[in-house]
Amino acid sequence: MSKQQESILYDPYDFAASESNPFEGVTLTEKEKERLEELSGAARIREKQELEDARSEIKKLKESIAISDLTHLLYWRSEMAQQMVERYIDEAGRHESEVWLGMFDIDILKHLNDTYGYNKADEVLKTFGNALDSSLRSSDTCYQFGVDEFPILLVGIDREHLEQVTERITENFESGLKKLVEKGTISQEMANESTYSGGFVKAKVEKEYGEGRGVQYEGPKALFDRADTVLHKAKQNGRNSMMVEGEDTPIIFRKEVGQHIQEILSSSDEYKERYGVKN
Repeated sequence: MSKQQESILYDPYDFAASESNPFEGVTLTEKEKERLEELSGAARIREKQELEDARSEIKKLKESIAISDLTHLLYWRSEMAQQMVERYIDEAGRHESEVWLGMFDIDILKHLNDTYGYNKADEVLKTFGNALDSSLRSSDTCYQFGVDEFPILLVGIDREHLEQVTERITENFESGLKKLVEKGTISQEMANESTYSGGFVKAKVEKEYGEGRGVQYEGPKALFDRADTVLHKAKQNGRNSMMVEGEDTPIIFRKEVGQHIQEILSSSDEYKERYGVKN
């Protein structure tokens, strides 16, 4: 038998098999032998439990990394989120329910960071994440991508109801900003400058299985890429608005502050270059 095989078979609690048996040459009574067996068995159980506890902690740590500390939303790129999205899309396909993906982000986060500080900007991000999550049905899901982008997956909803969803988001976001102002966390000026844009796309059918047998929709990545493109278009068309793929007219969210945001953006070389803003 090789040394490796011996090490695999070696039981540290089997004193009889151990080369360094501390009880060698010692005569034990039957009761003492039974007690020794109990102790060695308990040690094995304890070691096994400690190993299981460690594995459980590692699993919790991995899961916690998938969740944003700031918004408590799942990160879109995490394995957990991707499995969830795929499951929702597959289930919708079986029932031939419409699937929409919306991409949202804060319009001028860099300006908020530079002007008011990262801590206050984080409060705006957290408030926006809460507004998104609280505006959705139990069948919808919301995620975070990077720092300030938020994909939302809507299942079993048609085009005419998208605006109702965004109206709820706007109302909840404005309510959250108002509370931040009332508590003195942010200024009214910062609240006015905290707007968002969004883009929606409808999942494309890739395969039909026949009448009553469902369909197969495109995967999460293709859906995400298309939604991100529409979000980018909403940015180019003035921000503070939502656009739907295939439509040219943006839906304005907070009309009373739109011009103010446009003035800030038009003076920023970074945003001109990134979003093609024209003076």
